[in-house]
Amino acid sequence: MPVRPLRAHATSTTENYKGDLIRRVYDQHGSTKPAFADKLKDWILNRVNPDHVHEVQLGG
Repeated sequence: MPVRPLRAHATSTTENYKGDLIRRVYDQHGSTKPAFADKLKDWILNRVNPDHVHEVQLGG
């Protein structure tokens, strides 16, 4: 079975996903644990790479 290249998506998809995660973090922790929320925001912006979450499922 030949391997088909994956279709690229717009970078806005990744940006929107990260923005949604950050909103959820602040909704859940922003008022009670603001320092924790800030750390998670930094982690999301600098360490999370949602483009590679499903590599195993895609055979890569």
